[in-house]
Amino acid sequence: MNEAQVAQVAQVAQVAQQIEPQVAQQIEPQVAPINDVIELLNRAKEKGEICAKYHGRLYAILEKLYEYEKNGLITFKQTYTTEITNWCSINAVNCILNFSELTINDPDEFCKRINKMVTEDQRNIWKLADEKPKNPTWIVYKLFRRFGLSPSPRSRGPNETVLTKKDMLYYKKWFFINDEHFVTQLK
Repeated sequence: MNEAQVAQVAQVAQVAQQIEPQVAQQIEPQVAPINDVIELLNRAKEKGEICAKYHGRLYAILEKLYEYEKNGLITFKQTYTTEITNWCSINAVNCILNFSELTINDPDEFCKRINKMVTEDQRNIWKLADEKPKNPTWIVYKLFRRFGLSPSPRSRGPNETVLTKKDMLYYKKWFFINDEHFVTQLK
């Protein structure tokens, strides 16, 4: 290799080092900031795609999920596409909370925290009629299902106890599935 070729290889390597972080960012994008998802929720409420009750519940869940993600209790994954779709369209790839997969690293702790959030009901959004829910996590399970999240059947949490056997949130993996059930729930 002559000096000109060595210089050319060095120049290409330098350009590659500058481009590499940009490419890596495109390949492994982060989950949308919470403010972007809040804006999405607010637009859906304004358009009448979700009612005030679900808006309040989704907002509360959203805050908790982002808090849990920062603490390492859960992990989000998004599906990216070049096609712009509405969260409630037949072509949607992410749920309204803007992720396609939710991994719960500690199902016991997750269920305890969700149970506490619903039971304490600080925003007065979780009660059914005038009574406290008998199974608080069931409400969140139904909310997840309504907005297209389904638990992976083989991902029940470990060490089921009497308390967790009937707990429908006691799963490690949840996926957004844009299927007939999801489309039916939107009507």
